[in-house]
Amino acid sequence: MASPLAPTKSSPDSQEVQGKDQKDNWVEHVQDENALDVVATYHSYEPEFRSTVEKELLRKIDARILPLIVVIYLFNYLDRNSITQARLYGLQEDTGLKGAEYQTAISIFSAGYILMQLPSTIMMTKFRPSIYLPTCMILWAITSGCTAATQSTPGILLVRFFLGFVEAPFFPGAVYYLSCWYTKREIGVRMALLVCGILLSNAFAGLISAGILSGMGGVAGLAAWRWLFILEGLATVVLGCLALVVLPDFPSTTKWLTDSEKVVAQARLAVDSGTSTVNDEEVPIMRGIAWAVKDVRTWIFACLQMSTTASISYSHFFPTLIKQLGFENNTIVLLLTSPPYFVAFWWSLSWAWVADRKQIRSIPSGISQALAMVGTILLIAVSGQLWARYAFTFLVCCGTFGVYSTTYAWLSSTLTQPPIKRAVAIGLANTCANIASLFANYFWLDEYEPAYRQSWGCLLAFQALGMACILTLRFLLQRSNKKFEKLAAEGDINDTIFISHLNDDERSAVQNNFSCKSSHRISSDDRIFSDPALVSQSQVCPVYGSAMDKQAQAQIEQDSVTIFDQSVRFV
Repeated sequence: MASPLAPTKSSPDSQEVQGKDQKDNWVEHVQDENALDVVATYHSYEPEFRSTVEKELLRKIDARILPLIVVIYLFNYLDRNSITQARLYGLQEDTGLKGAEYQTAISIFSAGYILMQLPSTIMMTKFRPSIYLPTCMILWAITSGCTAATQSTPGILLVRFFLGFVEAPFFPGAVYYLSCWYTKREIGVRMALLVCGILLSNAFAGLISAGILSGMGGVAGLAAWRWLFILEGLATVVLGCLALVVLPDFPSTTKWLTDSEKVVAQARLAVDSGTSTVNDEEVPIMRGIAWAVKDVRTWIFACLQMSTTASISYSHFFPTLIKQLGFENNTIVLLLTSPPYFVAFWWSLSWAWVADRKQIRSIPSGISQALAMVGTILLIAVSGQLWARYAFTFLVCCGTFGVYSTTYAWLSSTLTQPPIKRAVAIGLANTCANIASLFANYFWLDEYEPAYRQSWGCLLAFQALGMACILTLRFLLQRSNKKFEKLAAEGDINDTIFISHLNDDERSAVQNNFSCKSSHRISSDDRIFSDPALVSQSQVCPVYGSAMDKQAQAQIEQDSVTIFDQSVRFV
């Protein structure tokens, strides 16, 4: 018998014309009762109708959310890295930065960033993104603008520290936020677009700063570098105010989604992650932290992010490095910093598309890492050839940012549930990444000029470490995939001894697969899972309930196999 809470299957046209009253009936129940009904409603749709709704949903998300998040991240990096362009136009002289104090000014940003990283990531799961992210944006814009008022070394160090503190919430928050809208098969390219905001920021920074720094010197009695911070800060404040108005929270509360789109948006994420409900029972913060800390994959991803961040430390000094290659005109130097980043943008985006298309992330990451290592070796080996060394920077940019564009999508599609664990894992990885910034900036001391061979040698060591992390993750995830295949063929959901030897991911996958296919029953008294959210609270199929007709149940069983087979561990 069909569920009274979900519309019965019919043609797409007839489903649309069944009337608003019927939609209101099940949507109200979804909101007031149990999130299981959202998934049940999702599976009651005809596949053709479901596909049509999902395509329209993706079109809306891609048009209304993704561009805004990418542009915000572009401004995020633009504000934090303005100091690299300002250095060419008197910032060091005007603020009294001497010797390694410039490197300290770069690194102290990461100190503030690290302190706020994990708390801000947890806060992201507790506050409305539509308010939290834009508010942080406005705060960092004001703080960055205050750099224009600094007159001394302590002043600029203080501003840089607090800039890191207020910028910390955005990137991990954006990664978590996008993972609440996109499935694992979709998020790779979108996450790459987000990360490529760094590349666009670095590319446009050279063009924007060349215009401001060459034309604003002396206006209102201020140095050109001070105007750079003022104008970019004002632009970021305007964008932050816009984000407060247009950025939505989550699918279930978004006004510009239709009722059917809200159901599809929520249920497809549950199906994709293999969970039994749209929103698993809320997990205590400390438990989520413990799960993330105990998972070895968290630390391998963190190590990978640390090595990658160390490898891109050259970007904080790129104008200086270009100048040391032999280019003397500052405007030309700033313009020459843009092409490597533009090329790296398309390289990173292309490999992210391949990763999603082929459902594999280790190979694109490994190829990019190898390219970065080749470019770095050439920069160490070749000296005195101006344009050849400039060409090698293209290889390094493409390689390092190619890795960076795939790893966060890889992390968020591997450590999926519960959401607090995913958020903590992202926060830990980003924290370790910024720890690298504390020391990697000191690779580029003035004493290593002009070839910076020692500096490039340090980067090569971290690139080798990153390659080792990629290969290790590939091995671990391939082994997990093989184990899932074996469990799918041989496991028995009623065998408590068998279940007790599984980890959290394996238990969740086994439950969502076998209980629906075999109609096995798991009562709430069988405390065999590590968290109550993984234990069915019903006496029937714990994923979708029992009030389903045979056709719907057959579709569910087919989808449950898909959940299990895709587990979703991208290797």
